[in-house]
Amino acid sequence: MGGAIAAAMRAGRLALPQGLHCADLRVSGQRFMRDPDGEHSHGVLTVEILVTEDRS
Repeated sequence: MGGAIAAAMRAGRLALPQGLHCADLRVSGQRFMRDPDGEHSHGVLTVEILVTEDRS
């Protein structure tokens, strides 16, 4: 699931407020942790984004 989310982040266009532009985006890390009950787990994706102001 983490791989699918990372691929979607790279493939799509990031929606930002007007006047801002996503100049670069990368998924720099993924961690998966199992809950103590053994039935559930959680994932954390770390995303680094370079945002610039549109100057047009």
